Amino acid sequence: LNAALAQWMAGQGRLEHSLTIAQGTQIGRVGRVHIRPAAGAILVGGQTNLLIEGTVTL
Repeated sequence: LNAALAQWMAGQGRLEHSLTIAQGTQIGRVGRVHIRPAAGAILVGGQTNLLIEGTVTL
């Protein structure tokens, strides 16, 4: 969702510099997503916490 928002902002000419988006505040989590425009691309990053791990067999 953050990448989609960043893409929309870029299309509207509103993504001129890097920004940080806070998420998870309402559920007591301190999440930060970093958005950075780069030569024809938008870079999205941040830290993660592994909450579950598994395997899916198709």
